[in-house]
Amino acid sequence: MTSSHSRTDWLLVGLIFCLGLFAAAQFGKISLSLDALAQAYDRSLPQLAILVSLVGGIGIVFGVVAGGIVARLGGKKVLLAAVIFGAILSGLEGLVPPFAAMIPLRIAEGLSHLAIVVACPALMAAAANDHDRPVAMSLWAMFFGVAFAVVSLIAPATLALGGLPLLYGGHAVGLLCVGLLVWMRLPDVAPDPQPPLRYLRAHVRSYSNPRIAAPGLGFLMYTLMYLAFMTFLPTAIGRPDLAAVLPLISLAGTFAAGLLARRYRPDLIAASGFVVTLFGAAVATTGAIWPLYLMFIGLGLTPGGCFAAIPYFNSDMGDRARAAGVIAQLGNVGTTLGTPLFAVGLSIAGTTGLLGLMILASCAGLGLIALMAWQITHADHAEIDP
Repeated sequence: MTSSHSRTDWLLVGLIFCLGLFAAAQFGKISLSLDALAQAYDRSLPQLAILVSLVGGIGIVFGVVAGGIVARLGGKKVLLAAVIFGAILSGLEGLVPPFAAMIPLRIAEGLSHLAIVVACPALMAAAANDHDRPVAMSLWAMFFGVAFAVVSLIAPATLALGGLPLLYGGHAVGLLCVGLLVWMRLPDVAPDPQPPLRYLRAHVRSYSNPRIAAPGLGFLMYTLMYLAFMTFLPTAIGRPDLAAVLPLISLAGTFAAGLLARRYRPDLIAASGFVVTLFGAAVATTGAIWPLYLMFIGLGLTPGGCFAAIPYFNSDMGDRARAAGVIAQLGNVGTTLGTPLFAVGLSIAGTTGLLGLMILASCAGLGLIALMAWQITHADHAEIDP
């Protein structure tokens, strides 16, 4: 593990981030090629949407367990297996098998994706020293947004050149190459002895420890808002151009969170993101556009603070992996529930319904962060007092 006095391995940090892009592309390659899949399988887009949601469903069911597995076996071993497995699956998908075969392939790919996104945050935290760690973690928090931007740029040309086989096959090759580079760069660290892993016990252990649970609970409310709001807002207000601008603003906020976390507690930064989002949503009810930009600065601060909180609250590599597992689980819960929830809000009250839900979710996020901070402080005092 990198100490506070050693140098940050920025090459390893960069490679892990690139691997995160390919992990996110396990979602993006499907969601951004649905039209091509519709032609290949002669199915409607709603019927094909399951190919996207299956991967997220795996995260909901096995996110915490994945954190326990990484803690037990070590991130380096898990990462190598996940990368090789994921590359094989992506290559098989590139053969465009019958639709019935794509279902189990996507379920299996969900396991690969989950293992990568749980192992990588702990490995990135270990690659950075104390001073640079918040910046490294905020960089990781950007991987999903950056990946979708990159895939949206290259997917159309790739599909035009070689169709689904080239897109999925290229992803397989890239995932394998970057994954092997990360594996070769990672130091060999023996995992700590862990008790036998059991499903229920793994959840109790993670959620009963506020240091492990806190980052994920804040992230839950962020994911509940972000994707759903981005899905409906631009069309609802007649500004489709905002679909390209607002994610960039949120990415800037996420990176800024890492810089701020060098001086301030990351949970306070995540909380400030909810405050900014709440304020922007309240002002946006007047019909002004500029508060939306403010909202997405807040929506960028929150995930940066949440990921920076993983190493801040957890010095043990195993606990960092467990915290990443909670984030993976609750992040998928938020993404899954957010879209239908905001769709109902839009159908009932239009744009006001969307903004009202943003206000409520921001308040809930603030409440969860405050509760976790109180529990952590209470636990620390209990350890000190005889």
